[in-house]
Parts: sequence; C-alpha cells; structure tokens
Amino acid sequence: MKYLLLICYLFLLTGIVNAQDSSEKLFPAKPGFILNTPLTSLTEPEGGPSIGLEYRISEGLAIGIEGTAVLYEAFPFLYAQEYGKSGFRIKPEIKYFPAATRGKNGQLYFSLQGVYKQVRYTEVSEATGNSIRKERKVIAGSPNVGWQRYLDRSHRFILDMYLGLGVRHRKTEPDVWMGNQLYLGSRRIDVDGYDPHLAFGFKLGYRF
Repeated sequence: MKYLLLICYLFLLTGIVNAQDSSEKLFPAKPGFILNTPLTSLTEPEGGPSIGLEYRISEGLAIGIEGTAVLYEAFPFLYAQEYGKSGFRIKPEIKYFPAATRGKNGQLYFSLQGVYKQVRYTEVSEATGNSIRKERKVIAGSPNVGWQRYLDRSHRFILDMYLGLGVRHRKTEPDVWMGNQLYLGSRRIDVDGYDPHLAFGFKLGYRF
C-alpha cells in the first residue's frame, strides 16, 4: 500500500510540473515557513510517516527539522528475528542557498544534516528460542546538495530533493547474540560500528 501511495504522488507531481506557471519571477527567497512531508521515509527498511518544518531565515540561509515515527519494516526479511519494533528519528538541518543558483521557479542549495534514530524491539534467538528486549541507536551526519522547486503558479507548493554522503555510527544494547548483524547473501548490510551514510530525500511541502 505504501508503494502505491508513493507512485500516486509521483504521477500527481508530474502533472503539476507540466502545468506550472511560466512567469519570469525568481525563486522567492524571503523569510517564511515551509511545512513538508518527506515521502522517502515510507520505503526505508525501518520506515514510517514523517513531517518536517523549515524556516527561511534570509535569502541565503534556512534551518529545518524532520521527525519520523518508526512503525514498520519495509523489508521484513532483513530483520527476521526482531519483533514489536517502535521508535523515532530526528533530522536537524541547516541549508545555504547561493544567489547565483536562483532561477524563476527553483534554486540549488547545500546543507549539513544530522540524524538521530532510536528503535526498541524484541529479538528472538534462533538457537535457544529465548527473547530479549533491545535498543538500537544510530547517529549520523552528512553534507548534502539539493534542489527546491515551486510547483504551482502562486508559489506555495514546493518540491525538495537532496542527496549526500557522510558517516554514521550504530550501537545496539545489550550486545548479545548475532541478530544485530544482517546479511544479504555474503554481503554485510547493517552492523554496529562506523559505516558510510547515504543521505537522500524527496519531500512535498507547502510554504506559508
């Protein structure tokens, strides 16, 4: 169902972009709030609905924060021994908008984004059948490059896309059994410790 919802959003977005205004106004950079919904959080391995708020402080600077409720697993086979999962994720961010990249409907930006995720779950040992309540914490950060674009004539609805690469650290407590290491074939895909962090996002928002 969540994938069908995402596809519907993409088709709707395509129609809006094709019908957008051709005015010569530059991308509005005045201070103001943007309320957005990050859609990519619906398809993450530990996913759920998200909501974000951004404030444009000046023509070249904005701050924002995004919150996600972790409610389900998009790929349950990756966490076959984990049950009763719940948690949250917070993403603070600061954005810089170079004046030279400002167009009539959109603008390029650079950002620094932090991530904190905390998930609690019950893990069952395949060997003994015993269960234990665990907590997993992830801290990450990345420099990103993104693009904001208005989708309507009144410059209210906005699309925000970004991509970046950084570093993350994951820790699971208590650190017992091998259930906190996940494998796809022979490749390790999720394990405690330091690893590269791929940041990406696709948001639809409304500017007040």
